[in-house]
Formats: sequence, C-alpha cells, structure tokens
Amino acid sequence: MMDLTNIYNDDYTFLGTTSREQAQKEGHWVRVSHLWVINPILNTVLFQKRSNSKKFFPGKSDITAAGHYTSGEELETGVIEMSKELGVDISFNGLIPLGVRHNIIPTPELTVRQFCHVFFLATDRNVTDYSLNPETSEGLFSISI
Repeated sequence: MMDLTNIYNDDYTFLGTTSREQAQKEGHWVRVSHLWVINPILNTVLFQKRSNSKKFFPGKSDITAAGHYTSGEELETGVIEMSKELGVDISFNGLIPLGVRHNIIPTPELTVRQFCHVFFLATDRNVTDYSLNPETSEGLFSISI
C-alpha cells in the first residue's frame, strides 16, 4: 500500500493527497518535521550523516532528524518518525517549537517544496546514547554552538 501525503499550494492551502513521489514530481508543497537536538550543558548541536542509500544528498551532513507526514497525520505524530530515526523516545511535549520554515530544495531532477515544522530538543544525551536507523543515517556528530 502506498503512503499518501497531503499537498498544499504556496499559501499552505490544502489541495488534496497524492504519493510523496508524485508531489515532488509535480512541485507541490508537503509537510515535514525537522528536529535539532541541542545539548545545553555542552553547548553543542547534533548533526547526522545521511545514509549513502538516500535518494537526496547521500552521505552529506544534515539536521539531527526529520520526518515526512502522511495524509491525516497530526504534528505530534511526526515525532514518531524522528524517534525511530534516532532510536530514542522523544515526547512531543518536550519539544520547543520554532515555527514553520519554507524549504525549497532544487535538484537536477526536480524541486522539493516543504513546509518544515521545526523543533528544538534540549537534552544532555551523549552521541553514543542514540541507536540510528541505518536506512536514514550513518552517524551522528556534535558541533559546538
């Protein structure tokens, strides 16, 4: 069964549903969540190295975690995908919302348009406390803020 995603116009007006691949091909906006994990004690931010098997930007550095919303999912359910990606339990109530970023990613094949619901997670976890999903990430590293 194919996962469907909601699609939107430039003004964040709901247009309908389609597959994520079709939404990208047609240049529609989709909803995603972005998570930046910060360690306030060490003053660091956690980055991931994307898996070499990823379609876009394989092996590149990226935000801590991200997730695409399927049709009908609420903001809170985006945390589930980010929890799976990092291998740790994350509570939506523990996130600090930063707002919605309009993200446009041009690639040679198509242009990806995302309404990114961005969050901070402040935690004193060490890099070694995470158990990454190898389909999405090959490693984590922290950088001083």
